[in-house]
Amino acid sequence: MNINIRQFGFTERTDIADINKFDGVLELRNILNDKLNLLDYTNKIEKIVFVYIAVDIEKHRKTENFIKFRTKSKTIELGVNLPYNEFITADKETEFMLLKNAYIEGIETLLSKRKDIDWKKLSADFKKLFEN
Repeated sequence: MNINIRQFGFTERTDIADINKFDGVLELRNILNDKLNLLDYTNKIEKIVFVYIAVDIEKHRKTENFIKFRTKSKTIELGVNLPYNEFITADKETEFMLLKNAYIEGIETLLSKRKDIDWKKLSADFKKLFEN
């Protein structure tokens, strides 16, 4: 595995027009890539892409949380819904907290289904990064 590439990626599925609402995503991605090494948790997966889902369910069909494994790229995609109304009205600090909580939810409810990754250690290390 090439540790010079980003091992933790993020994207979003949203109908929120204000792309600045996702500044916390970039911050979170950079922290994880700087502080965590995916090799500490698995040698079978080369990248985890976290998909934040933030859509108004009154206008769109609700997307269920999901996990996908892309065999060729050895990439896992974790999709977790954000609380839409809370997220669109949140200040930067609350936004970041919602993003972190969604990531933990993704690890503990979706990634825990996989046998090829130490999701408990990843979750604990992630939480430890943000204990303050």
